Amino acid sequence: MPPHLLYRRRLLMELPLMWAGLSASRVLQAAVGITGAYEFRVVTGADSDAQRRILQALTRRYGNLPIETDVAPLTARKGSGLYLTVGASALQSLLDAEINGPVVSLFTARQSLSELVGSTPHRRIPQPVTAIFAEVSPAHQMRLIAQLYQRRVTVGALLGPGTSMLEPMLRQAAREYGLDLQIEHAAPDSNFVRSLMRLGTATVLLAVPDNKLYTAEHLRNLL
Repeated sequence: MPPHLLYRRRLLMELPLMWAGLSASRVLQAAVGITGAYEFRVVTGADSDAQRRILQALTRRYGNLPIETDVAPLTARKGSGLYLTVGASALQSLLDAEINGPVVSLFTARQSLSELVGSTPHRRIPQPVTAIFAEVSPAHQMRLIAQLYQRRVTVGALLGPGTSMLEPMLRQAAREYGLDLQIEHAAPDSNFVRSLMRLGTATVLLAVPDNKLYTAEHLRNLL
């Protein structure tokens, strides 16, 4: 499913993951068409290979964009800006700076985005905020499982408080691709191994990224 961008005031949108380059360009093309005179301004975090690839894709498509690790030079530019943050630390810097303008968060995990925005006072949250998440969308995961098994199987998923909002999307994707879905909800302080054992009848375990459930301690107990 191609990514889409709906631009609305005071709205936090969720977009499925599409890896850097072409898919991000499609989202940004939609933003260009909607925002008109907005200048793209890129805020980066710690240097990494993934970040370099994202920046290369953006500059190939849009030319020399203003790119900074410090938010201040970007907010000092004349005119209106549409801010692109690459990674969670860049988004945190932008939220701390209390900028005024729309934000597209690139390749931050869904849970991290939710935690960062949720812990930021409402007056400091830019309007609107949208994201291209760093995880594969539930629809793509279910489609891959259906293609691999070529028959109806049961997919098990363990969800915590930070990922429970994914349940409707997982159920919709399972129906779309002819799969059965078994979901168990677990608190971060619950018995992780016991929670997984309740999914023992599932053919496939879909490990939804959750840094409160899939901790190093929990995985050591599992092994």
